Amino acid sequence: GRTEDFADARNVYQNLMNSTLVPGSDPYLEACLILGKEAILDHRVSDFFKYMMKILLMNPCSECCMELGRYYMECKDYMEASVWFENAARETTPLLDIHSAGDQALVAWAESLEKCGLEDEAILRRQEARDWVLPTGD
Repeated sequence: GRTEDFADARNVYQNLMNSTLVPGSDPYLEACLILGKEAILDHRVSDFFKYMMKILLMNPCSECCMELGRYYMECKDYMEASVWFENAARETTPLLDIHSAGDQALVAWAESLEKCGLEDEAILRRQEARDWVLPTGD
């Protein structure tokens, strides 16, 4: 979504978290993702980490890892970013977006590896991204 979409959703999801959502449930974690994304778009880093940490403690998902990787890319801490992109691709499952555990994670991982000067590894991750297909659920 657009920055405005996340800003518009902020109060709705905050109210849901404070009233009806059960901590640890998928809807609760989805709300944390949305509120975390909105916070980082609004440059509220403390709030961003508040929501991302809730997810990491309850049920880590690939979208959370992707957001943390993007944060560290913005900070130019490319090695730390690569850890989070690898976690998105290899260690977690998606909550909302299957691509966050697949091609998007692999491309982002490759970009962070390139920034670290690890070109051979980056080439391998890019090839994996090109070869990635949607899981069939078998």
